[in-house]
Amino acid sequence: MEVTGTIIALEQDLAKVALAAAEGGGETVFARNVAGGRVGDRVRVLAPEPVTGRQSNLAYAAPLAGLALGATAGRVLPLIPTTAERLTGLGGPMFGRLLTNGDNLALAGGLLGLGLAMAGLALWLRQKQRASGPAKIIAVLPQTHEP
Repeated sequence: MEVTGTIIALEQDLAKVALAAAEGGGETVFARNVAGGRVGDRVRVLAPEPVTGRQSNLAYAAPLAGLALGATAGRVLPLIPTTAERLTGLGGPMFGRLLTNGDNLALAGGLLGLGLAMAGLALWLRQKQRASGPAKIIAVLPQTHEP
């Protein structure tokens, strides 16, 4: 998405750009200054696409689904006879009951599902950010002088 704005500060190869009023005025963006703009120059910035409604819904739904699925799996796991025997044997006489208690496994499964969903979401967002890249200044626009 291309937007226009004015460079208000420079820090090494990054420029702080105030967006034009028609394109989200009042907002600032940090962009790589590949076009060599200076403070006060009007510039065209190639910015990553904003987050869509579908993507934000995924960011809310994925952890919730991971929590619910993990808790359900933890609750159902001790109901399977062979699994209950293995869990009892794994925990020994003292901890076997803790491992076969559906509430404890539901809690553990829910936390595990939540953790896995959050890790997957973080990886997906990082990949998406790398694919879109940072904002960059692609052109310095000619100055317009008002009569």
